[in-house]
Amino acid sequence: MYRFLKRAFDLLFSFLAIVILVPFFIILIIAVAIDQKGHVFFVQKRLGKNMRLFHLIKFRTMDIHAPDNVTPNEIGNHYDQYVTRFGRFLRLSALDEIPQLFNIFAGRMSFIGYRPSQIVEEELNNDRLHYGIYKMKPGLSGWAQVKTRHNPKLKVSFEKEYAEKASLCFDIKIFFLTIGLLLSRIFHPKKHKATD
Repeated sequence: MYRFLKRAFDLLFSFLAIVILVPFFIILIIAVAIDQKGHVFFVQKRLGKNMRLFHLIKFRTMDIHAPDNVTPNEIGNHYDQYVTRFGRFLRLSALDEIPQLFNIFAGRMSFIGYRPSQIVEEELNNDRLHYGIYKMKPGLSGWAQVKTRHNPKLKVSFEKEYAEKASLCFDIKIFFLTIGLLLSRIFHPKKHKATD
């Protein structure tokens, strides 16, 4: 019943959000196109439920010279030279994630889950496989995202906790915590990194 209700919620609200946000989509597409050369959207293969690959969609926040298929940690000190000015705002506000509504509508993701990882993140992927986290769909946000963002080991422990306790009440709690975190990032950006 939980999975059925969760999918129904994802399908309904992703559709409504896409329809309502069409004008906003157009504004962001124009802004990203003006801000940088190259494609407006960033599409990358990520691991989803049962470790199946799918194409995650985001607004592009880094210039065309940024290396592909590497994590922000691997870019290290060179991160700032690749992120565009508008891209930094998109990341802090999480507006770059909005196109993932289409991933949710298509059933590849959920609003709440774990953040889909790259293939190259072998240690993280192995830990998730070991703890059964990949039995669930990845999400736009998750328990790990509202609890910790930069410690892979802690992240997996919170994802494991979510997988064990997943429920509608837990999802609702994470949803509102996510809203609070986003508001904090928008109004107090100095407390957060653009790589979040």
